Amino acid sequence: MSENSPSILNNQFDDVIAIIDKARSCAMKTVNTELINMYWEIGAYVSERVKSVG
Repeated sequence: MSENSPSILNNQFDDVIAIIDKARSCAMKTVNTELINMYWEIGAYVSERVKSVG
């Protein structure tokens, strides 16, 4: 089989897709973590404001 056979190219393409999927998954986890941190910080801020007003 030659190095450029469709089977080998498909396997290489699958490897590239796996790399992209892994990076995409890591990026989404990071974004979700930051969103949770932001909501936590907003909640703490609002809670503190409510305590100081009432």
